[in-house]
Amino acid sequence: MQQLSTSLPTSTSILISSDGESWRQYVPLVVTGGVILDILLGNPLANLVLGPMKRASEKGATGGPMSGDDEEDGGGGNSGGLFSAFSGGGGVDSSMGRERVDSKAVAQAAYDKAMNTLELKRFLEENQTEEQRYEEIRKKIDRQMEELED
Repeated sequence: MQQLSTSLPTSTSILISSDGESWRQYVPLVVTGGVILDILLGNPLANLVLGPMKRASEKGATGGPMSGDDEEDGGGGNSGGLFSAFSGGGGVDSSMGRERVDSKAVAQAAYDKAMNTLELKRFLEENQTEEQRYEEIRKKIDRQMEELED
């Protein structure tokens, strides 16, 4: 009788652990699906989690309590705090609506990087030594000869 009672819990624990293994493979799929759904719905879960931190950041940046609770999820003024990029003010034009990423700043940074690269290329071409120019012309002639041979 004693053996029967001890063998029963081990068999159920084996049964439970084998069932537990079958659902564990789907956890990443469910989490990924939840994150995608949250993004598609406009991040209600992220706003719920980040809301208290945003309010605390705005309170710390302004030096006092906020005037009202109607500015919860990014509709408030420009405080310049940690979450100022998420608010409706700041570097974002109000006619464009709220942006999580300042697309104008990203575009300007990409443009500046491209212009700096172009300027560097021009500088390097202008300041080549005679030997570098001869080497470049020789490579160009070699490429043309290969194209003619093919």
